[in-house]
Amino acid sequence: MKVSRKAAVFMLLIVSLSSLFFACSKKSKLDPLPSGPAITNVDSIPSSTSATITWTTDVSATSKVYYGTTNSFGSSTTETASTTKNHSVNITGLAVNTDYYYYVASKDAANNTSTAGEDGSYIFTTTAAGPVISAVTDSASSTSATITWTTDVAATTQVFYGTTTGFGSQTTEIDTGTNMKTSHSVTLTSLSTGTKYYYYVRSRNAAGNATTLGDDGTLDFTTTSTTPTADMYLMIDDIQLTGTTGTTFDIYTDDFGAVFTGGTNNLAYMGSAADGSAPNISGDSEATYTGDKHAGTACWRIPMTVGTSLSWDGIYVLATGLWRNQIPSDPGADLSGPTGTVTLSCYAKVSGITQTKLKIGIGDDSAWTDPLNIESFGTVGNKASCKKASAIGTTISNTTWTKISVTVGTDPDLTNINGVFFWSMSMADVTP
Repeated sequence: MKVSRKAAVFMLLIVSLSSLFFACSKKSKLDPLPSGPAITNVDSIPSSTSATITWTTDVSATSKVYYGTTNSFGSSTTETASTTKNHSVNITGLAVNTDYYYYVASKDAANNTSTAGEDGSYIFTTTAAGPVISAVTDSASSTSATITWTTDVAATTQVFYGTTTGFGSQTTEIDTGTNMKTSHSVTLTSLSTGTKYYYYVRSRNAAGNATTLGDDGTLDFTTTSTTPTADMYLMIDDIQLTGTTGTTFDIYTDDFGAVFTGGTNNLAYMGSAADGSAPNISGDSEATYTGDKHAGTACWRIPMTVGTSLSWDGIYVLATGLWRNQIPSDPGADLSGPTGTVTLSCYAKVSGITQTKLKIGIGDDSAWTDPLNIESFGTVGNKASCKKASAIGTTISNTTWTKISVTVGTDPDLTNINGVFFWSMSMADVTP
């Protein structure tokens, strides 16, 4: 059968196109087009002159935001050098009460970029002028920091923070609704030691208008890191048991000064399990220290060498003094002075360091396994339960005497307590 030249050319063209289509189709299956990170959970938190944009990606990627007052955008943030799956970018210098279009962009390790909102579907509106923020302060320890500030009207409380000016972490907004305040305080925990943190504060008034301060990266603090090597002293004075009724029982005041003399075994010390068998506490020769005291002419001062120890624990035992004589097995026993709700209290201060936290308690000194964790103590045999000051202790400083109190109980039976006042400190709480 004869085939015309024109038909032959047409058939050859069809075969060539089919081969080309098959080759392209096969190549497409072998070499898919690259795709960037999957972007989800895009959100914005605007204030009067700034906004925080957040989103997540399925893989670690960079962070960048494009924004503007039209859907042509026009402005952008600097792409972050670091990568993360949880993205947070702060935009500053915005106009009050204004609509802004924005979209987010993330680039993975293979330089594949994804965007979300480039079609102009993401919009936030800055708020009207919010409360006036002033007097922002920060106080950091090794693993925590407390941020305080004031506002001219009642407002909410929130802190944004991180190790870069991109921040990245935030506290839950508190003091909302009818609980709005003019004095604000937030404590950040679980921080890294020896690390610089940037932060900014945010308060929103009753109308929902928010103000931020420090979101330009001008506010920061650094947690403490190095272990102090100088000697330090713990000073304790006016240790008492007080009830809502009855007579206050003095464990140590200046009235007992004659009992507190070096070498009479009035003070005994033990270390915690974290310290090993030899605590770094020395002697009782400082028991009548007169250089600084809360009241009277003397106080109890404990010298300690600050090193790498994790903790210290001290037990005060009046082996032959008035406190031990109150035990039923001894002549003249009478521990019924304080009644009702009985509270153990003392005044404490430090020198050689800036501040630390102190726990106090009262109880039996037999069969103790971990004095540092005094909040976990319970009844041992027929002995009364040991009591805690609090799970985290009370902060004491080198500038003022601080009163520490712990409720022992209501009409507690102290007849089996063998004369122990104990305290506990942890190196993690020491600020050099």
